[in-house]
Amino acid sequence: MKYIVANWKANKNLEQVNQWLETFSKNYRQKENVTVIIAPPFPFLQEVVSFSKETKNIYVAAQNLAQFDEGSYTGEVSAKSLEGLVDYVILGHSERRKYFNETDETISQKVELAHKDQIKTILC
Repeated sequence: MKYIVANWKANKNLEQVNQWLETFSKNYRQKENVTVIIAPPFPFLQEVVSFSKETKNIYVAAQNLAQFDEGSYTGEVSAKSLEGLVDYVILGHSERRKYFNETDETISQKVELAHKDQIKTILC
């Protein structure tokens, strides 16, 4: 199985997301043994989730999740909140390690939480 992961990082506004999805929809041709995963910024997860339900073999990834199960962590997104919404989560990205000082221990905690809530991990 081959994977194509479109990590949008901190790019696009709502209009650009809708334009991208429209263009992609017109040009996408499903290939055997290829899984396509789209990882939009958190504000656009629902648009991409809705799109993925209408398009065969398209999956959605969160770009990150919190190292905490739940609680008073303003601005964080828990695996529990993402359960049933996304198929995958990207963890351990070099930018998260560099700019947010994430360690192997922190990433390990996130992986455990993702698996607990049935989210597959893309470990960088």
